[in-house]
Amino acid sequence: MKPNDSIDFELDEPAAKSHTPPGWPIQTIELVPSGKAPKKYGPTTYRFGAVLTLSVILPRRGWALVKKTKNYAYFIPPPDQSSPPFKISIAVPPPEEVLELVRRSYAKAQSWMGQLGEWPAWYLHERNTDLQEMWRDSETGLMASRLHKNPPKSSLSIGEWGVWEANATGIGGEFVLGVLPPPLVSAPAISGEAPESTLSEGALMDRPDFRRHS
Repeated sequence: MKPNDSIDFELDEPAAKSHTPPGWPIQTIELVPSGKAPKKYGPTTYRFGAVLTLSVILPRRGWALVKKTKNYAYFIPPPDQSSPPFKISIAVPPPEEVLELVRRSYAKAQSWMGQLGEWPAWYLHERNTDLQEMWRDSETGLMASRLHKNPPKSSLSIGEWGVWEANATGIGGEFVLGVLPPPLVSAPAISGEAPESTLSEGALMDRPDFRRHS
């Protein structure tokens, strides 16, 4: 199921309607630039990653966006922050709210992507995690394979790496904070199979675009 694949879907979460959702404390986050911007952009311009998020939240806090590329955004900090590391204040969901968000999403059984607070967010419902094991038979030289069935996995991600992010993953409605490790696959037990194999997960995840509040 692709995120928001139903025209009737609506992200019915209070955090989708406010930059400071109830129950989300305001926290101070430290921003470390990846370096100075090229000299042509001025001596006080800095380069940052996490383009999708920072290009939206920093201008709201007095930063001047000078240029945005695919991988970087160049900013001039406000006068009260002359040198790194820089700091911003922003609402962040506590761990227990992250778990409640993913549980509510699981109950609705609908993948989605959107915005919670000021953060990009997306939920993937029961993603296929079957593993296809492949190897070359040492006797025949032919490729062989075997499918390892695994229970589907659901996950919620909020934020963007390099600024702040939270993840919750689970199986069958039981969720934990963080990302569950991939299923383990035992070494081949059939004679003639090589002990090493190449595994590929059954589904791919694309990072969504950051969607702003209107």
